[in-house]
Amino acid sequence: MAKPNGTTAAFLVLAAPFYVNDFALIALDGTYSVYLVDYLTRTVVLATCFLWPLSRDIAWERHAPEWGTVPAVLCVALLPVSSRVAYHVLEAPFVRLTGIDGLFAFEPLVDPTLYWLDLTAGLFAVALSEELVFRKFAMRWLAESGHTPARIVVISALLFSLMHWGSGPGRLLYTFAVGLLFMAVYLRLKRLWPLVLAHWIENFIAFGGAD
Repeated sequence: MAKPNGTTAAFLVLAAPFYVNDFALIALDGTYSVYLVDYLTRTVVLATCFLWPLSRDIAWERHAPEWGTVPAVLCVALLPVSSRVAYHVLEAPFVRLTGIDGLFAFEPLVDPTLYWLDLTAGLFAVALSEELVFRKFAMRWLAESGHTPARIVVISALLFSLMHWGSGPGRLLYTFAVGLLFMAVYLRLKRLWPLVLAHWIENFIAFGGAD
């Protein structure tokens, strides 16, 4: 078991790349290099997570689940739907009403191989890295810091939202709502894989144009 200060260090080290990532994406807006930078960020986070002994111990730690397999599978099906509803209720109307969008955009990939590589391996790396850091590590850090479950949900959602600062205020609203939902489920589920799959499916629907 890691000490609270060690858990804090693990979270801060793993979360930091997400907050500086958008600076590079803004600078490279309009080019395919935004994909390379984003992939590099995920690779660094995942490599650090599983190679650094402190973070590796936390990443592989297992908890006794409060919900069984059937609720876990239902979460995989329902969380992506709930997330897309949150997008259409929060971010999409905000952008339409204000005209304020993000500071950068991912250029469409015209090459079919790159397109499907991004939708599969690329988006899975996004889901895995974000769920590890902003759900598992955040929950462990905040719980060891003495926060109540309600505060864990709110604080982690705020941290998850602010990580998307370069994507505009509408995205901050949407990801805050998603962060609340995902952490609330994780606190009861105590399993990460349903959230990773749900996160990947939601991103696949969004970036694959399946809405």
